[in-house]
Amino acid sequence: MDWSLVLVSQGIEPVIERSPEDGSWRLVVDGKDHAAAVAAIRQYVLENRRRAWQKELKWTGLLFDARSVIWAIALLRFYALDSLVDLKTAGMMNSAAVRAGQWWR
Repeated sequence: MDWSLVLVSQGIEPVIERSPEDGSWRLVVDGKDHAAAVAAIRQYVLENRRRAWQKELKWTGLLFDARSVIWAIALLRFYALDSLVDLKTAGMMNSAAVRAGQWWR
């Protein structure tokens, strides 16, 4: 189904048919569109391969991206840092200091 959508997006009209011998599905295109269809499908497969960070969660059909754990750890560290150091006061602009030449404030 995905490949047929890829081909339709490229202006190639595919036909999806089921093989009576083994019950498998086939994607049929016109002979003149064969080379373009193969190139489009190869590009689609190349761009949509599963990344090493992504793992399928068993019994759900969903993907888990391990990079989300890194983001959660970063957020927890900022939260912990804020409880140790007053980041709000440290990040506030001191207009009197800026006028006095301390541009980094």
